[in-house]
Amino acid sequence: MCFRSQRIALSAYTFAENLLQGVLPMPPRLKRLIGACLIVLFVVVYAFVASLVGSGILAGKPAWVQILYFPVAGLLWIFPVGALIVWMYRKPA
Repeated sequence: MCFRSQRIALSAYTFAENLLQGVLPMPPRLKRLIGACLIVLFVVVYAFVASLVGSGILAGKPAWVQILYFPVAGLLWIFPVGALIVWMYRKPA
């Protein structure tokens, strides 16, 4: 019984090691899971930082600076998330 669990652990470790070294292509379901988690994390952190900048640093600035900042900050997150989505759905080589 002990040998079977050691074999499973060793095969999981070998799989992860080969995956990280680029020997094995990452399974699509794993890529999508990692990508979805990264998107949620990125959007939460980005919204927090953008609101801090908007309310803290730009508080005493002229109105035109604030009017320019909020649409730009509201759309800027699309580029990194778009690149992550392209990576998530790219076919394995």
